Amino acid sequence: MRDAEEAEFPPTSLPRVPPRHPEVWIQADGRWWPGRVTSWVWVPRPAPGRWVVWASWRGDAGSEVGSVRAWLVYDPETIRVRDGDEAPGG
Repeated sequence: MRDAEEAEFPPTSLPRVPPRHPEVWIQADGRWWPGRVTSWVWVPRPAPGRWVVWASWRGDAGSEVGSVRAWLVYDPETIRVRDGDEAPGG
């Protein structure tokens, strides 16, 4: 499985949208990490456009959620709603 793709910082002129489901699983460094999305942004360029999310996740087994932060390209294969403690495919 591939990792979530980092995105460039979206222009501040684009509106931020709060998440409906902030708790997520994020695929990074070859495994699933519990994370949190704090905002969504629709970036229209390059065409056809894409959603990016400001997300945070735990970067290693001993740290807290929020230790790694980045803008990520939304992809349902690498960012999934978290509704429990079991990682996808686990």
